[in-house]
Amino acid sequence: MVGDAASAAEFFVGVAVICFLHCMLALLVYLGYMHVYKDSDLGPICDFLVTAVLVFLWLVCASAWAKGLQNVKYATDTEGIGATLALCTGGNVTCAVTEFANMRTLNISVVFGFLNVFVWAGNAWFVYKETRWHSQKFVSQTGPGRQQVPAPI
Repeated sequence: MVGDAASAAEFFVGVAVICFLHCMLALLVYLGYMHVYKDSDLGPICDFLVTAVLVFLWLVCASAWAKGLQNVKYATDTEGIGATLALCTGGNVTCAVTEFANMRTLNISVVFGFLNVFVWAGNAWFVYKETRWHSQKFVSQTGPGRQQVPAPI
């Protein structure tokens, strides 16, 4: 096949597995060790950095898989098969694809890959709000001579 897309598909699945394992670990930490997570600054910062890396990985792997799927579509099209098979380059032989493969589920996987970028970016925002980087913005607004007014109930 012209344009091997196996590495793009494996990268896509690999990132999905890493995200699944990260979700299981985060669920364990959030449910079982929330007191340790909240007491230290290291937990939210590490969680934010890992989530930011996963956002980038989803963007890269979804883009790679989209290009890999485009290569698969070309290789299974009439032009791709005509370029690949030596029989089709002969004088009086015409090669044509009469039955097209169903690529609908592969197209949907690319769409869900790009949707995962937005889901993980939203997750990164909520994790960022738990870090001290976000809370320092509000602490620095209070200075000498300013009183904190309690929020209305």
